[in-house]
Amino acid sequence: MYSFENDQDDDGTLAPATVDAIRRGTSTVPDVEAAERLVDQVPALMVSVSTGGPDIKSVDADYKREYRALSAVLKRLGIKHLNPYPDLWRWYGKWSDGSLPSYASRRVFISELYAPVRDALDAKADANREVATGADDGPTGWGQVDAKLGALRRRLREAEDTDDFKAVGLQSVSVLEALGRAAFDEVRHLPKSEDVPHVNDAKARLGYFLTAVAGEAVGKGERFEHVRTLIRATWRQAQSLKHRDEPNRTDAGIAADSIALLVAIVR
Repeated sequence: MYSFENDQDDDGTLAPATVDAIRRGTSTVPDVEAAERLVDQVPALMVSVSTGGPDIKSVDADYKREYRALSAVLKRLGIKHLNPYPDLWRWYGKWSDGSLPSYASRRVFISELYAPVRDALDAKADANREVATGADDGPTGWGQVDAKLGALRRRLREAEDTDDFKAVGLQSVSVLEALGRAAFDEVRHLPKSEDVPHVNDAKARLGYFLTAVAGEAVGKGERFEHVRTLIRATWRQAQSLKHRDEPNRTDAGIAADSIALLVAIVR
């Protein structure tokens, strides 16, 4: 069973040295796996900078490195890289010309741009071991969420034994914590009388987020009570998977699918 060891940073993204090795074809990461990870990172960065994220100057070098590596690995796999924007300034020129006026339109554009690549990679992987494809319509633009969700898909696909299935539970919790950090904004979502929840308290952070989105007119947020139920159930499933004596693929699949669905809903 393959281990990525030190091939990624703490946030789940590929380290720059590994990206360079992928471009050269000398990385320990298999090409299909490398392409899947870069297909998470490259469009996620495009979404991020075009929807109020980091300044282009601060991330363009990372983007160009990852773009070149993705182009190289896709070429080795016989898959065409359809993204015509090798740097973020050219992508800026596209989204700022008036044809993509809203954040939603930019997300849809990027999702459709990379859909053929994702389909081609899916065809090279074991389709029966994928996770939550129905809830995945492209990157969220939240870098850590996208990276960790991509890692969750790979963990489930590669899982073979009890320890692997428990690791899916650990990764599921990690995705949920990243989602709480990304969606929750202290200024916009926290009631004045409440303390800021812990950085990893996803249930509290997402709860405040949902109440704020529901609006004061619906009181305590009953409008999204079903989503609160989903958050609690998803958290319990991931935690129970970590601690279950003999979890199986069904347990892991339910946990991972629930996480992917929740990410799609919150986005």
